Amino acid sequence: MYKRVLAGAIIICMAFLVVGCENPVRMLLNWITGGEQAPGEPDTLPLQQESADTVSDARMRETVLYYRDSDGYLVPVSVDIEWEEGIARAALERLISDDELSVMAQSTGLFSPVPAGTRVLGLTIRDGLAKVDLSQEALDCASAEEEELMIKSVVYTLTEFNTVDRVQFMFEGDVPESLPYGTRTGSPISRENINRLGGTGGSSVTVYFHRVNEKGFEYFVPVTLGTGTAGSSMDVAIKCLLEGPPEGSGLQSAIPADVKINGMGTKNGIAYLNFERGIFDYEGGDAVGERIVKAIALTLKEYPAVIGVVFLVDGQPAVLPTGVVLESVIDVPVFANQYK
Repeated sequence: MYKRVLAGAIIICMAFLVVGCENPVRMLLNWITGGEQAPGEPDTLPLQQESADTVSDARMRETVLYYRDSDGYLVPVSVDIEWEEGIARAALERLISDDELSVMAQSTGLFSPVPAGTRVLGLTIRDGLAKVDLSQEALDCASAEEEELMIKSVVYTLTEFNTVDRVQFMFEGDVPESLPYGTRTGSPISRENINRLGGTGGSSVTVYFHRVNEKGFEYFVPVTLGTGTAGSSMDVAIKCLLEGPPEGSGLQSAIPADVKINGMGTKNGIAYLNFERGIFDYEGGDAVGERIVKAIALTLKEYPAVIGVVFLVDGQPAVLPTGVVLESVIDVPVFANQYK
């Protein structure tokens, strides 16, 4: 009888994952609320079930593209793209097509940093290097900031594919040393300093802050913060996240103000974070708790050795205001933001 019940539960869970109608963090909270872990089940509960290489059905692939918002921040968004040979080129063409007049822009307020009318003339990938040839329209940027956003958007979008770690730009077949506003393109470009705030010298960390834009769309923004001589370790990143975004950045922290952490460490890929009381002292429902958990988990995702996180408060499993106990390991999420 137990096996029949368990099989039925698995089928129901698989149905939820296919239709994508449930927020993954809420699924986690509902699972925890539902009772004890069933015998034989893994003790790691997923924050998000999707993989960057998952084909959601026979024709679609969930792919991360890098859009810009109205304040010039690059924002990673996972979208469904029809599967085809040369999926990286299809992803780039989808990104370019989502201009300021697109359905994507009208519903989310996010749009492509690549100038409208740009065409992908060619794209080859070999030994981790993507060579992309864009039409002349790609150079129709209005400022140095827009030019840099265009370049970084393409680099980050293509390097989401595990076959790409560098991008060489060409324009109408030529490889210019620099673009009209000075962005250097003579050599291959890798991921670096997304949404950098502050100086460029010394060490840095990437943390995730929260925004709600004029369209009412909620999303997380990866931000590079300089740390000087403090280094770029996981504990430095978490402390920068708890300090909140720089004043005037237009960003928000999902975490309550003045929250402190007593200590942290990792074991077998699991990060253990021991907070002082206050991390989950907030007014509101589970959605607020979800934002706190996700901001921290996304920041930890920047450290490939970390695959999950345990939340503790004064050495004990964290408890949300709704009574939910976060006593299980939570996987770091695959996607920061999703658009369906």
